[in-house]
Amino acid sequence: MSSRIAGDGMIPAYQKAEAMFRQALKKNGESPDLLAQLGKCVALQGRTDEALELFLSSLEMNPAQPILLLRTGDLYFSQGCYEEAMRFYEHYERLRPERARGYARMGDCLLAQGYIWSAADAYSLAVDRDPDDPGLRRQLQEMMEICLSDI
Repeated sequence: MSSRIAGDGMIPAYQKAEAMFRQALKKNGESPDLLAQLGKCVALQGRTDEALELFLSSLEMNPAQPILLLRTGDLYFSQGCYEEAMRFYEHYERLRPERARGYARMGDCLLAQGYIWSAADAYSLAVDRDPDDPGLRRQLQEMMEICLSDI
């Protein structure tokens, strides 16, 4: 996905969006929404550390941003910082206790660390909240099989 900017050749859309969000921040001052959107653009370009700084700044201004909590957790997860990721997924679930996404991602973190029984518990909580999701049900079934073979 690209956009043409006169004189600059072809520039990917997220680079153009990054420039626009930076300009908006200069003009309007910092806002949690602008910081979060800028962080998303930066993350799409693979600049994870910078994206984390922007996400954390946004969350500091407004900690009640469920999607940003997931994105922040996902960035920490991608870096292998599972305890940090878990903090953000847990915060997400406190804001959205009826949702499965935070528990599913907690299960992913626990599984990545080898905590299969705890991962199974997290996936079970996710399935309780979204019993019709076949992916969650499959993940829980796989965890249960691993747990049973561990006995």
